Amino acid sequence: MNKTLNSKVLKKYHFIFFVLFFFLTYNLSAQSTSTDNLADDKLINYFESLRESVYLHLNKTSFIPGEQVWFKAYVYDRKNNIPFLETANLNIVMYDSLGKHVEKQLVYINNGYGSGSIEIDSSFRAGKYYLKAYTNWMKNFKEDDSFTQEIHVLKSNVRVSPPNKSIDHDVQFLPEGGNIIVNTINTIGVKVINSKGLGVNIIKGEVRDKDGKKNN
Repeated sequence: MNKTLNSKVLKKYHFIFFVLFFFLTYNLSAQSTSTDNLADDKLINYFESLRESVYLHLNKTSFIPGEQVWFKAYVYDRKNNIPFLETANLNIVMYDSLGKHVEKQLVYINNGYGSGSIEIDSSFRAGKYYLKAYTNWMKNFKEDDSFTQEIHVLKSNVRVSPPNKSIDHDVQFLPEGGNIIVNTINTIGVKVINSKGLGVNIIKGEVRDKDGKKNN
């Protein structure tokens, strides 16, 4: 009698163990499938997310103290190859050869375009520098989609005279590429600042040679 009872109890425990093992295995399998699906969804979303690409067009890549690094910024949708309309801010950072920040700007981007400049003042020593452009959105991805351009600051052998305080305005002519070519149409930027270093709007002006003759 006891043997028969023990056998029934043993079978009962075996059945309970089997049921528990089945449900435990099923739940683990379901959780594993759910985790795999979640991982797949995250992976798909990662690569389907919109990506920005940045490009800077510089006026040149070699400068001397006193010159300006003029740049035009382009931010575009790499997937659709169109301007990235959602971008509003672009970080512009300049590093020296040791990786130290020497200049940082936040440039406003409108319809995928923006512009700005960095003055190469007396604090810049001769050597290599790196101009980097990136957006905060790019930090969401492991890939580095930022733009980096190497530039060079050269030693200046030109002695700069102290400014004449009796002159109200300082006028600078900035040819594209850094040089004016004879007998060729040139694009020249004109920068006018007052004695306080603020920009001045000039409606009309003329250029004369050393003999006072007006040049068209």
